[in-house]
Amino acid sequence: MRKAMILTLTLALLLGGCAQKPPAVDTEPTAQVVETPRTWDYDLVTETETDEYYADDGTLLAAWSDEKPVLRMKSSAGETYQTGTDGVTEAQLAVCRAFNDGAAARAEDARASWERLKADALEQYTEMGEEHRDLFETHTEDTTVSVTRRGELLEITEQMYGYWGGVHGGSTFATLHFDLGAGEFLTLDDLSGDGAALRAAIVEDVTEQIYAQGLEEMCFDDFETLLGEMQDFTGTFGDEGLNLIFEQYAIAPYAAGVLEFTVPYARLSPLLNERALTLLVVPNEEKVLGEFDEAQGD
Repeated sequence: MRKAMILTLTLALLLGGCAQKPPAVDTEPTAQVVETPRTWDYDLVTETETDEYYADDGTLLAAWSDEKPVLRMKSSAGETYQTGTDGVTEAQLAVCRAFNDGAAARAEDARASWERLKADALEQYTEMGEEHRDLFETHTEDTTVSVTRRGELLEITEQMYGYWGGVHGGSTFATLHFDLGAGEFLTLDDLSGDGAALRAAIVEDVTEQIYAQGLEEMCFDDFETLLGEMQDFTGTFGDEGLNLIFEQYAIAPYAAGVLEFTVPYARLSPLLNERALTLLVVPNEEKVLGEFDEAQGD
């Protein structure tokens, strides 16, 4: 009997020890997932709208294509902003709205030009009569955009190639300058305390370059007057200065092609305000040269 009790007690102790044994612990460390904070920046894309216009007999009278810039927010992870996305500020959204409203207004002008193109094409096609309609060529307007960013300055250059009948077509250019920090489009008057003096300096420098390069013979006789009458210039700000584009017929005949000149910052900086000097990231050496030239002029 005593042996039986001892055996029973021993089994109970063994079974109890098994039940109280702690579970095995995984000694491998658990990897922690650290989410990298998203940072947002402005991202510019384009949207293209096309249209065609046909005569009643099926002839393609006009074709139109217009590329429009659209400003949006994009994260460092490649995610584009959607309503409710964290991290994008109301101020950033306001900047996007200001830019896109301006781009939409320009798109309306392009659409109005398309309506005029259709009317002109139909008029020419009708006036040709059936016996000459095989000579008709489709009228076109095709606008594309190129984008550069210099610090907080966003610049969009629009090039429109058009054919409106006649011997050849032609290209026109326009540049939009947008301050991402302020959320507004800029003119030369926004970059200087004296817009007229800034324009005069640009005209003077371009005129000097035309004579220095011997281009005056291919320009119109009154090219200096035409330059002086310009209130707006097509061009972008680069590392060296203002890169200007003059389309055909602006200051020279079609055969001269598109003329391009760079007005150096040394010529411009004395007339630029502090906002412009900061926004355009004008090199210090160019500022010094500009101040020296201005002092020499005095």
